[in-house]
Amino acid sequence: SALLAGLPVAKQPLRVLRNQSYINLYDAQQRQSRAVAFRIDPNPGPHAAAPQQFFADPRLPQRSVQELQRGPWQPQPLAPAAALAQTYSAVGANEAHLVSNLVPMAAGTELVWQRLMHELTVCYPKRFGEMWLYVGPVTGPQSPQLTSGVPIPDSLYAIAFDLTASGGLRAIAFLVPQHAADAPLHHYLTSIAHIEQLTGLQFLPEVDYHAREVLRATVSPGLW
Repeated sequence: SALLAGLPVAKQPLRVLRNQSYINLYDAQQRQSRAVAFRIDPNPGPHAAAPQQFFADPRLPQRSVQELQRGPWQPQPLAPAAALAQTYSAVGANEAHLVSNLVPMAAGTELVWQRLMHELTVCYPKRFGEMWLYVGPVTGPQSPQLTSGVPIPDSLYAIAFDLTASGGLRAIAFLVPQHAADAPLHHYLTSIAHIEQLTGLQFLPEVDYHAREVLRATVSPGLW
C-alpha cells in the first residue's frame, strides 16, 4: 500500500484521489494537493522515461497546468516521475505528471527538491529496502498567490519511513523553503511535529499514541 499506518488526518475536508502509484490528499478550496503518499520498492522494475508534458486529471476538470505558471513559478511534480516509475513503470511516470500532483516551484527550490527526492527514493531504498514517503506543500493565510488564485507554497515537506530489521518504525523529515539555498540536505532536517503544526495534518494515526509521540518529536541528527 502507498499508506503506512493509516491515511493522514486533516482538520478540514480533503478529497482522496487514488492512483495506482500514489494517493493524493487534494484540497479543492486551494486547488492544490496537501499530501501525496507513495511507496518505493527497492527492486526497480522496467525503465520508463518521464513524459515530456503534463496531463489533465479527469477528476479535476477545472484544474490546468497554465494556472500554475507565472514568471519564475513553474509547475513541478511533488512525487517525481523517476521515483514512481521505479516501482510502477510507465503507469507511475504518467501519473506523476497529472496536474493534481503539481505545485508551483521556483527554479532553486526545484533543484533542491530533486536532490532530496533522489536521496529518499533512490539512495535510501538501495540501502534500507522498502520506503514510504509523504510529500506536500506548506501554505498559510499569508502565502502569495498566482493570478489564478492558486497559493504559492511557502515551503515543501518530505517525510520518509522505513521498517527496521527488528520490526521498528523510523522516520526522517525535511522542510525545504521556497528559494532554498543549494545547501547540504541535512540543513533542511526537521520533525514530523513541526510539519504537522504547519500543515494541520496528522500523520501515522494508526500508530500507538506513545510511540507516535516519540517518533513525531524526533529530529534526525543527520542523513541516514
